[in-house]
Amino acid sequence: MAEVWLAQRADGAMKREVGAEAAVTHRLREDLAQTLRPRTDILAALEHANIARLYDAGVSPGGLPYLAMEYVAGQPLTDCVMRTGRICGNG
Repeated sequence: MAEVWLAQRADGAMKREVGAEAAVTHRLREDLAQTLRPRTDILAALEHANIARLYDAGVSPGGLPYLAMEYVAGQPLTDCVMRTGRICGNG
């Protein structure tokens, strides 16, 4: 499971909003970053207008893996599902 936040670089080197996704876990698994590595490799290779671009990936100082992806404005998927009972799309 993961949470996604709207984020910006802390050092100010670039002005770009990103969706920052970090794993949510009650206990830190030492193999978590390695387990998620194939997902990161797949995301990095994808290029499509309907898929958010991967900008960066790594491990936080606290040991949690994260992804920095293209920010896509819209409603949270969970809100849509709660409201309609299904995954919403724009097509």
